[in-house]
Amino acid sequence: MENNYYTPSLKEFHIGFECEWQCKIRKEKWNKQICDVDLVNIAYSAFEHSDEEEPYEEQFRVKYLDKEDIESLGWKKEENCFVKDHCKLYLYGNTHIQIQSLGNLNFNGTIKNKSELIKLLKQLNITNE
Repeated sequence: MENNYYTPSLKEFHIGFECEWQCKIRKEKWNKQICDVDLVNIAYSAFEHSDEEEPYEEQFRVKYLDKEDIESLGWKKEENCFVKDHCKLYLYGNTHIQIQSLGNLNFNGTIKNKSELIKLLKQLNITNE
């Protein structure tokens, strides 16, 4: 299951970013989080003050984009793609997607996680939010 996760870079953190966080010193388990200002500040502090007892890469992780993430955003799985309204989304591996609308290619590239997909869908005006 660990291969389904990666350590996010500091550039990825923003308000609304979905990640998991744990504090090994307090013997916590991984907890799903949606970043607010406090958690973004904690991430920056953890990166800056990382040490052997609590390395940054053991405090934060993000799940790679998967079928469940896409379906949670209202897409329906069909044979080899996901469909929503007039759009099709193709997922290749953990990070490569294509989005087509009315037969036109709207996006072809790398999206690592659900938060990035949400931002992309908003930019392409393919969202109900």
